[in-house]
Amino acid sequence: MVLAIHLTKAQLTHTIACLDKALHSTYPAYTVMSDYFKVHRIGLGKIDRDMIADLVFDALRHLTQFQSRYGQTISVRKIVLATLIQLQDKAIESTDFFTPAEIEWLDVPPHIVPDDLVAKSGLPRWIIDGIAKSDKEIIQLGQALLKPASLDLRVNTYQAKRDEILAILVSEGIAVSKTPYSPIGLRLKTPFPIYKHPLFLRGVLEVQDEGSQLVGLLVGAKRYEKNVDFCAGAGGKALQIGAQMASTGRLYAFDTSKEKLHQLNDRLRRSGLTNVTPQWIANERDLRIQMLYQKMDRVLVDAPCSNVGTLRRHPDLRYRQSDKALDELTQSQFNILCAAAQLVKPNGRLVYAACSFLKAENEAIIKCFLTAFPSFVVCRAQSILSKQAIDIACGDFLHLTPNQHDTDGFFVAVLALSK
Repeated sequence: MVLAIHLTKAQLTHTIACLDKALHSTYPAYTVMSDYFKVHRIGLGKIDRDMIADLVFDALRHLTQFQSRYGQTISVRKIVLATLIQLQDKAIESTDFFTPAEIEWLDVPPHIVPDDLVAKSGLPRWIIDGIAKSDKEIIQLGQALLKPASLDLRVNTYQAKRDEILAILVSEGIAVSKTPYSPIGLRLKTPFPIYKHPLFLRGVLEVQDEGSQLVGLLVGAKRYEKNVDFCAGAGGKALQIGAQMASTGRLYAFDTSKEKLHQLNDRLRRSGLTNVTPQWIANERDLRIQMLYQKMDRVLVDAPCSNVGTLRRHPDLRYRQSDKALDELTQSQFNILCAAAQLVKPNGRLVYAACSFLKAENEAIIKCFLTAFPSFVVCRAQSILSKQAIDIACGDFLHLTPNQHDTDGFFVAVLALSK
């Protein structure tokens, strides 16, 4: 074996330690790495941190495949070595990095069971069992989830138009293009410190995946309406909807997390919007919600979910989540949707979204909801998007996947309350 790349022993040691912490933590991998880099800030420059982070995330994306090939007991060190050699096509300057046994192990072609769907897709069995797709489609989806996600931006249309901002970024030599579907999105072709750019600092640009932007566009908010983002979180979609409303009317941004609402307040100040009202609630039965009974034109429920649709960005979710948590999640999603439905006025719109491609969190929720609330009817998602000149084949519901649309995985259902 010829082993010839540039990697120091220190970088390798830090990568192994960082991956080990990520695999044994209940916190997201990016949080674990951020904490690790703070502790080891002396001696780890930006190049070191970037290399380590790339290796760790690559290892997490392919861990299921490595375990299928080499067994569940594969060591963290061997996971890192396999990531270096087999995925990043790298080698080491000196064989001192490896023991003779490791060199022999890396030389032996991995044994892959031809019919092993887990090995081929890189998805754990609990996710495969929750996807209503053929084996071929699951493999295509799994392979797409093994690739890093693009960085998408949303133009704050209350402050500027997309073509204006695109021209500015291109004139600065930034590799950027329009998003294929969203008329308000931009996609960075190469990594760029957008968080330091004046347009971001002024609230003209926000980081938001194109799939998330399409959710907001299905809400279809208009000027002077009264609307609700029922699970606003840090406010990406709330800010988009507020801009759709041209900072008129009122948009309530509810959430049970004070920390996330604090982030929304910071972003809100940059955006220039004055029509968004962040509001903490204790739960979906909070009195603040009951006071808005049948008064809202549009209500968005971006429900707390498994978030497996973001596996390109958060590959560790496949190991931190499990099917055991799904029953509790889906019950919560149903309860939240039922509570939010009571805010919709006659002829109003209720939009349910989940960043997931698991049927239990998607169609199954809508089926149960329509049984409990027969006065709501499904609005065809494709028709709503077509009226906005968005050309995407989707039918009644919008299903977004990275292999088909190069977005995060999303499910969106649009419902209307009849008179």
